[in-house]
Amino acid sequence: MNPYELYPTPQEVDAWTDEIWAAAQAPYTVAEEPLPETYIGPLQAMGADRFLRFETGGDFFYALFQPALGGPRPLVVHTPGYGSEISLHPEIAFAGYNVLHIQPMGYMSPSGRNEERCGPNRTWPVMPDTIRTDARGGDKTFLAQGAMAVRWALSRPECLPDRVSFFGTSQGGGGSLLLGSVFAGRGCRCVAADQPFLTDLPRLQAIAGTAAIYREAMDEVGEERAWRAQGLVDSLSHAHRLTMPVMLTSGTVDDVCPPDTIEPLFAKLTGTKCYMSTLGMGHGHNREFTRMAAAWLDLHA
Repeated sequence: MNPYELYPTPQEVDAWTDEIWAAAQAPYTVAEEPLPETYIGPLQAMGADRFLRFETGGDFFYALFQPALGGPRPLVVHTPGYGSEISLHPEIAFAGYNVLHIQPMGYMSPSGRNEERCGPNRTWPVMPDTIRTDARGGDKTFLAQGAMAVRWALSRPECLPDRVSFFGTSQGGGGSLLLGSVFAGRGCRCVAADQPFLTDLPRLQAIAGTAAIYREAMDEVGEERAWRAQGLVDSLSHAHRLTMPVMLTSGTVDDVCPPDTIEPLFAKLTGTKCYMSTLGMGHGHNREFTRMAAAWLDLHA
């Protein structure tokens, strides 16, 4: 079986992203979350950072907003890795950008991990849920909630209403590419994706150990259904929509999202693009990428 032959057409991908955009228009409420004492120190570094709790359709999720000094300024959105960490990016905010770190699915809160939403082996079930629901849930819900938080931020007086960019590492890199696709033609200025997961998933399964987190779900639904669902969330399928400037990075010793899975996406991109491979770099969030992403934002955001 050739998984790529089961992947969606560009028209099917366009329809799927339109469904995500429509889901992001659902009503929601947002409130500031009281901060645990462990966060008071780092948050005071900016003086205006705030955790936000979004509630929509009986569900909830979180975001962290770091407004720039002065404004209005462009919005930059950081997407979490598969560990669902909540990150601070004061260097990006000090550079003159409003920074929104999204934390969809309610996996992580200001108080820590939501163990009730963990899957087997204390891993998050977003990819298995994508497979089991034929991409009607899982990553689709993740992206819709993320887009909802972005809509909230773009409505703020601190933010320019039509300028948003995305960056992140690992799942955050893949998520940034997918949100860039959702916001293509809707204000997306650029994307910076570090060691992106959700990229060339058939090759990833063949050469890396990442597939263990969703192998059980694939066995449950069968190869054909599983690859159709994964095809919708594979950034390769969104290359025709990623016409904004895109920066991709990899590490030469990354065995989670190896360079061989990232380079095919770079080859498919038709707009302004940059690919940076760092010698000896393994997998994970790193200072080098933050510096490169800041430079990419200065050029394009």
